[in-house]
Amino acid sequence: MNTQGRLVDINLMPWRESLRERRTRRFTRALLVAVVLGCGVAGLEWCVLQSEVANQEARLEYIDRRTELLEHDIRSVNDLEARRVSMNQQIELISSLQKRRPISASLFSALKDTLQDGVVYEQLVRTQNTLKLRGNAPSNRQISEQLRAFGRSSVFSDPMLQDVKADSAAGPRQFNVQMTLTEAPGQASNESGGAR
Repeated sequence: MNTQGRLVDINLMPWRESLRERRTRRFTRALLVAVVLGCGVAGLEWCVLQSEVANQEARLEYIDRRTELLEHDIRSVNDLEARRVSMNQQIELISSLQKRRPISASLFSALKDTLQDGVVYEQLVRTQNTLKLRGNAPSNRQISEQLRAFGRSSVFSDPMLQDVKADSAAGPRQFNVQMTLTEAPGQASNESGGAR
């Protein structure tokens, strides 16, 4: 028998099939390892990002707290500034009133000292250094004496008779006088004394 003429059937299919199964298992394992590694890296990245987000939120919360404290301090400073301005205005008002007090006292004292017999002051209007006075007198002579008394005073200067009115020839005279106020006696000493 000729061995060469015989065909030998060798079935390689099981060997190829087992190789294919081994390669498929290896690929599946590699794929599974890659998926697990990918999930692990993704989970680690997510944890890092969450940690950074938590840190940023903590920083923002700290900044918000500090901002609220600063805003509270700013409101307190603004309130104190408003109180300071109000107190300065009150101090200026009190100082102004204290400075005017001796002037008013000297003015009324000078008006009393210059008042002539029979003359009655009805109205007094002071505008800075100008004094307008309306009064009544029984006669023109008493009005003239009143004007001379104003002229002799160290508190009043330039007394000017504005007008004289009378309802009848024998009746009382109503007169208007305008004068300039000079520095009242003792005013400078009182102001310097109050400034100490």
